[in-house]
Amino acid sequence: MPGLQGAPVESLQNILAKGYVVALALVCLLQYVYSLIRMARARQMATRFQEQVDHLSLEVLQIERDRMIQRLENQILRDVLTQTECRKAIAILLKRFVPSPDDAFAAFVLFDSTHDHSIHARGLLDESIETLVMPDDVCDQLIIHGAVLWDAPTPVSCPLVVNLHPTDRRKVRTLAAVALKDDQGLLGVMISTSLLPLGASRTEQVDLSTRLLQAIAPNLRQTLELEQQSSQLQGTREMLELRAITDTRFDQPMRMIEAFLTRLCDMLEGDAVRLFLLTRDPGDEFRTMFRHGESHQAGVLEIWMEHEERLAHCGNSAGCLLAYDRPQLKQVGVDSLIGSALTAPVIQNGATIGVVCITRRTIERPNPAQRQLLSWSAETLSHSIHRARSLVAIERQARQDGLTELANRRTFEAQMAREFASIRNGSLSELSLLMLDLDRFKSINDVHGHQAGDEVLRTAAQVLRETQARMLSSDRSTAARYGGEELALILPGIGLEEALEIAEEFRATIERQVIMHHAVGIRVTVSIGAAAFPIHGHSADELIAAADAALYRAKAAGRNRVECGPPEAVLHSVH
Repeated sequence: MPGLQGAPVESLQNILAKGYVVALALVCLLQYVYSLIRMARARQMATRFQEQVDHLSLEVLQIERDRMIQRLENQILRDVLTQTECRKAIAILLKRFVPSPDDAFAAFVLFDSTHDHSIHARGLLDESIETLVMPDDVCDQLIIHGAVLWDAPTPVSCPLVVNLHPTDRRKVRTLAAVALKDDQGLLGVMISTSLLPLGASRTEQVDLSTRLLQAIAPNLRQTLELEQQSSQLQGTREMLELRAITDTRFDQPMRMIEAFLTRLCDMLEGDAVRLFLLTRDPGDEFRTMFRHGESHQAGVLEIWMEHEERLAHCGNSAGCLLAYDRPQLKQVGVDSLIGSALTAPVIQNGATIGVVCITRRTIERPNPAQRQLLSWSAETLSHSIHRARSLVAIERQARQDGLTELANRRTFEAQMAREFASIRNGSLSELSLLMLDLDRFKSINDVHGHQAGDEVLRTAAQVLRETQARMLSSDRSTAARYGGEELALILPGIGLEEALEIAEEFRATIERQVIMHHAVGIRVTVSIGAAAFPIHGHSADELIAAADAALYRAKAAGRNRVECGPPEAVLHSVH
């Protein structure tokens, strides 16, 4: 039964064939799964490799960033720490933080205990600098944290922007305050709208700024201390220089005070110095003893001098040295080209006798060394003014007649000699002389007494001075008591005709004068002789003789008149 025998064989073959197919499929499946596993492992390895590469790249970038920050930090420290002046070091630091001041600003507030509170700024307007203050609570935070940062600060959230000028406020997107401190305490604060390095994270910027200021602080403090020592030495040298001026002999005591104040003004970087003396007249409380300063236009100078007087009143009221910056000047009503000022009272025997006023264009408040120099100078001036007044009084006594306070005979003769010396060297071409004698003066003494005669002489001298002031264009004229009741008036630069007018004015005024003595009215007249160079003489003796001869002719002609020259040359006569 062949048909029955072939069926199992065929089934077995089919089963085997199907088994091969299944096995092959399993093999393919296994190979596919294996390939998937290998691909997954490859991807994992690639991912791990990529992660390692990315990590290494980040590490490289971070290393490069750290190196860049380190290089920047080292460069800034080198530039700043190599400076020998605090001001220059701070300027370099501010320029690093604010390369372009048009869209950013930075300020360095220094308040070391041995120095004045001062502000150095870049990109800030003067109006903002004048009103910039460091609140105590911000300083407390800086001492603890080292830095304070404000994002999008407003006047409510950040006290540092409250008083900023609107132009500066528009530059503020973020604001940072970083402490400058060392083991001795807070030395200063840097305020900036930008931090270094640009483009770095905020944390990196704050860390770098904090490290920089901490590294700078000890050196800056040392520099400030050296500057203070140097300032003290400079102050000592300046005091010695001013002392040398006071010890120098001048032909006039006032010249010493002028030289002293002029040099003091230069030392204090002043644009003007003015010494006021207090007077006893309530209507004219201050009198200017001396002023030195740069020239201004008429209107500017008037305002400047008016503000000097206002500062002098403030200094007198305070009774102590005052130093002003621009905001403080505005508080006392001084809003002009004056940017800062110093005033110091001049005190003698416990009482203020005057005020020294130094005014400057610069807006920086005078530093402690400058204030100390002015305080010492005011004390020195007190002694110098007292000595000058004593010398002036002595010289005045030597030159003046004690009764009339006119020049005495010796001074008259010396002045005549000087005027003829001027004629000889060509600096003077005209000179007139008036000799004046009170008529019947002896009878006044006999009738009313010598005290009445003295009063008449004093009144005549006062009238002569008033006549000088009214009629003379020259300030070189000299009124003198020639002897007894005889007076004289030297008129350099005055011709004969004008001299006769002056003589007639004096004669007429005396004639109208009623001199009261013990309720008794006394009238007096005067005879005057006039002479002029070169008409009546070519030497002092000749001119005196000619004027004296004219005076005697006036007496002989009836008194109370003016005569000149020889009898035939009488040019003017009044009865």
